[in-house]
This record gives sequence, C-alpha cells and structure tokens, in this order.
Amino acid sequence: MRLYLNANSKNQVGYTPDWLKVSFKENGKDFDLVLDIHGEIDYDANTLCCRCKGELIPWVLWDNDGNEIDLNGLPEEEVNMKFPLGRIAKLICNSEHCEVGIYPVNNIEAAYDDILTECHGRIEIYVDENHYYEKEFDFEVELND
Repeated sequence: MRLYLNANSKNQVGYTPDWLKVSFKENGKDFDLVLDIHGEIDYDANTLCCRCKGELIPWVLWDNDGNEIDLNGLPEEEVNMKFPLGRIAKLICNSEHCEVGIYPVNNIEAAYDDILTECHGRIEIYVDENHYYEKEFDFEVELND
C-alpha cells in the first residue's frame, strides 16, 4: 500500500497519519471501518504532506446502530477472512467518505486550534500481479493527541 496525503495547515504544524476510516454499505446497513496505518512514513514538518508505504490493518468496525467490533482483539486469521486485502481495497475505492486520524509531529499546542484545508489524498493498493487499486479522494481529519 502507498498512501499520499496533503493538506494546508494554517498554523504550519506537521502531521503524520495514524488511521484511515472509510464508510460503506452492506446488506442495507451503513458501516465505518477504521484501518491502522503501518509502515514507513515520510512527512513535512510544517503541514500535512506525507507519503506512507506499508499496510492497512483492520482495527475497528462500527455499524449504523452504534455496535462496535474491536477487530484488533480478534485472531489475525479471522480478521483476514473478514477483510482480505482485496476487499479492503474495494471498500476504500467505493467509499464516498474518508477520514484520517493525524498526530502532530511538532507544536502540539498549535495543533489544537489549527485549521487544515484542501485535504486531498491518493492510495495505491497492490493485491497481487492481477489486482491493483488506486483512488484519489478528499478527506476529513481527526486530531489524535
């Protein structure tokens, strides 16, 4: 997986991403899937401009009734059966709403009242030699501190 995120920081705070949340519908229900971002992350110290190379790990699943499934607490084999990489790629590419959890890398106090604009990203997921997914998307952010 390669993930590229860009946004303008009013207070010139640098950020790194922690997780990606995508929304999807299945069997008439709405779901939010949170994916933990693991791997190498290059970032800018004065804004949200980063490149990530690694993998997305299913972390939490919510349904529209407010039920939460902690995927991180399940056996890895079970999670991989529910959310194989190909399914994750399709969910991301078909999602109409994306949110990214971000950490400030400097000046944490300035991050609390920072405003991020023009939040745009691109993701590339290589499942295997026959399955490649790519999506450009706009996103919202949530500050993790």
